[in-house]
Amino acid sequence: MQRDLPFVHDVCSQPGNGCAFWWRCLSLICLLFATGCSGCRPESERLTREEIEKRSRESQEKREAIVASELVSLPADSDSRLLFAKPGHWFETRQEFKSNREDLQILAVGSVGRGDRVTPLPGTNILNEFTRRTSLPKGQTKSVDLQYFVPYSAIVEPEDWAQPVSNQLTFRTELLSWPLLTPLTERIPKPANELKAHEFQLLVLSPEALAYDFLGSLDAVFWRNDDSMADERIRSYHVRLVKPVKNQYSLPRSMLTMTSIAVVVWDDVAAEDVSREQQQALIDWVHWGGQLVVSGPSSWTRLQNSFLSPYLPADSADSTLLETADFVELSAHWEVEDRSHPKIRESLVVQGAAIAGLNLKLNTDGAWLPGTGHLVAERQVGRGRVVLTAFPLRETRINRWNYFSSFLSSGLLRRASRAFTQYDANQSLAQMWAGPFKGAERDPRMHSNFRILSRDLPLSANTVQELGETRLGELGTSLVGTTRSGSALNTPGSTQPGDAAAVQGQGNSGRTVKPSFAGDASAVAEEHSASPMVDEAMRWGGGGAAWNDFSGLSHSALTALRSAAGIVLPTRTTILYLLAGYLFCLVPVNWLLFRLMGRLEYAWLAAPILALVGVVVVTSVARLDIGFARRTTEISVLELHGSYPRGHLTQYVALYTSLSTNYAVELPENGSVALPSSDVSRTDRRAVDKIRNLRTNYGRSAGVTLEPLTVYSNSTEMLHAEQMIEFSGGIQLGKLATGEEGLKNRSELNLKSTQVLRCADDGTIHSAWVGALESGGSAALRFQRLSSSNGVEGFASQWMANPITSAQQISARAKTDSEADSELWIGGVMLEVLRKTPLMPGQMRLIGYTDDHPGQLNIIPTQDQLDVRCVVVAHLLPQTLGPITPDANIQSRRIAALDKLLQDDPPNSEEPQEDVSPSVGEPGGEPPKI
Repeated sequence: MQRDLPFVHDVCSQPGNGCAFWWRCLSLICLLFATGCSGCRPESERLTREEIEKRSRESQEKREAIVASELVSLPADSDSRLLFAKPGHWFETRQEFKSNREDLQILAVGSVGRGDRVTPLPGTNILNEFTRRTSLPKGQTKSVDLQYFVPYSAIVEPEDWAQPVSNQLTFRTELLSWPLLTPLTERIPKPANELKAHEFQLLVLSPEALAYDFLGSLDAVFWRNDDSMADERIRSYHVRLVKPVKNQYSLPRSMLTMTSIAVVVWDDVAAEDVSREQQQALIDWVHWGGQLVVSGPSSWTRLQNSFLSPYLPADSADSTLLETADFVELSAHWEVEDRSHPKIRESLVVQGAAIAGLNLKLNTDGAWLPGTGHLVAERQVGRGRVVLTAFPLRETRINRWNYFSSFLSSGLLRRASRAFTQYDANQSLAQMWAGPFKGAERDPRMHSNFRILSRDLPLSANTVQELGETRLGELGTSLVGTTRSGSALNTPGSTQPGDAAAVQGQGNSGRTVKPSFAGDASAVAEEHSASPMVDEAMRWGGGGAAWNDFSGLSHSALTALRSAAGIVLPTRTTILYLLAGYLFCLVPVNWLLFRLMGRLEYAWLAAPILALVGVVVVTSVARLDIGFARRTTEISVLELHGSYPRGHLTQYVALYTSLSTNYAVELPENGSVALPSSDVSRTDRRAVDKIRNLRTNYGRSAGVTLEPLTVYSNSTEMLHAEQMIEFSGGIQLGKLATGEEGLKNRSELNLKSTQVLRCADDGTIHSAWVGALESGGSAALRFQRLSSSNGVEGFASQWMANPITSAQQISARAKTDSEADSELWIGGVMLEVLRKTPLMPGQMRLIGYTDDHPGQLNIIPTQDQLDVRCVVVAHLLPQTLGPITPDANIQSRRIAALDKLLQDDPPNSEEPQEDVSPSVGEPGGEPPKI
């Protein structure tokens, strides 16, 4: 051994070196292992890219006092930080902040504008900011939620084309210290993805939300058009894919911030991952017209005994396996002409293993969706629908079926039938609505069924002419759906916005479309008449549930308020007569009277008395009857859906003061919004109406507060507020103890002048007068058939006898003392609801009013006089849905005309080109890679 290792022998033979040698050997061995684990490489090379980025962020945060995340709108996409907004709607936003140096009390301030300009509220001279006060502990990340109203604003054209003006919709947020209000962060604009008037959001809630990415490529969402010179393709929905983050979904907490959402797809969502406020908002949204699509077996098991259980169309279900034979009826119903393969129709075939599904058992309120066998059930909930499928919608063998997009559009969503048609002399093809609604592709009413009564009643043609079409357009008021003048009810036999003549060539694109069918598509499309659900949707105004101070109902209510609370100034002739009368009494009459009495010196003493008498006379003639004080006048409209215990309350408030006053308006924070009302004549107001600032403050103990709302001396300011309110119950329809059909008032309201209207299946109108219906009381419904030829007066004959509900307001000078201005007139509002609200076969509606004051709206300082009256509208029964008509034809491949164009003129490889080929997962495209 010593011969083989002389070095070891020499070292070990030296005194005291044995242990040192072995320690050196052990160190060499450890060094070899260390270098094999990248021990010789720098630390930065051993870290992953994610770890390096994380350390970089932490280092950056240590240098910055406050770190802010991107501002996002709710619902928030799972894998993107996008900000979506739609003018005319309210949105909830969320942003995270972190203080790295100290504990802070902050005020988050947000505003909306275009480019670098802050946008005032339409029809006002007010710039509105939205704030929330909160604490920011050191080292902790905190979310700050704000609600924004996105106002309509005109596009600004640049004066000098060399200096372009940005019209990009932007949101601005900054942090201020509290209470000094010194800036802590810069106010940097965040660009928003702006939705057009006809575009809405389609929301997918699922732990596997990304599996629904295929929805964005379907022509039910993003329509097809082969005209390369067209302005743009039509987009019905922006798809938002939302996954839970820390077992919570980022959803709005109020129905009033969900008005831009048309459809929600619910797949395998645990009910506890949705907060109570979000659950309540979702149920409210469905009652007012939202469409909730529940997918497949996994969702069913999670929804048992959940907040959605009372609204599902099935009571129970058994697990089963679905084969090709189970889809035969559904496949046959939606198989139509495929322009890509005119002679071939592809059936839905389940290849491979069977699909896990459900054997549904309907409840009394559920029904099978026509043309689906027993695979899809639906239930009407208020104005909306809950749809339950027996199969998973994200199953690729189903959603890659060529006709799935048609099934989604006309089946699951019950939209009107569509067709690929030729619409110009160049034989250009495009998807358009088939039948009576062709040309209305950009009409918001065709893409969303969500409606709010106070926002969506259309204006009359006479009112549009009176207010000015140009001015209304500048304020963002949609004139699509304007009704003809007349007194006919909005029923199937009338010519209202929903008839074919009214929508021919309509659209929100700013251009008139005059489609013409060609070839065999013409005969097919003309047979596809509109479904009852679409017909009813098109009989509303065209705002798509946007905030609206110029809907038919809003205009009627604000007009009545101005008449009740405004000051009617005397004419010049009246002033001259009053002045001449005063001088005549003061000089000749006064002198002559005391001359005859022999006490001419008393004429001087009588002069002040005559002046006081003159003030009384002028006050009476000029109608300064609201006094030299503060007065609040309110007309509100409460919309209910049957026995549902929650209602939507719209309050129109007139604030008058004899001296300039800064008001504060308090509302509950969750489910409440408010803004000053628009005025088309704002530009003609006096010069003192300069730009004013208003703040909507969240996070206060009193809820949400608007301040300061300035009202100038001897003037009136209008306020528009909305809130969701809860009662112990709604207006329940059922059988009385006598066996008669009747109503039970389970709310806390005492109703007056109540009338119930019903449209039978044959289109005839029946009316039942109820009169007073006290809280907790009941009344029998004895219907009488009425002829629509009698006009509104025939249906409202009982209202005409009451000065409060009469068709015409009694002149102030014609009123008796008992009918003085304390009698707030609401007849115009009630008749507006009666005449313009659609009444379709199967629907039943209650209209009345109450002197009670529902809602929680507090005005500071308190008013000396308060006049309140509330119109109550309860939708007791929904309409009959009727059959479903599939699309007239489909195009499963790229449009032939565009293929030919690309072959004749290949695109320049240096320029970006739009990808017109089918996307991954799209019918006709390549299968997705797994």
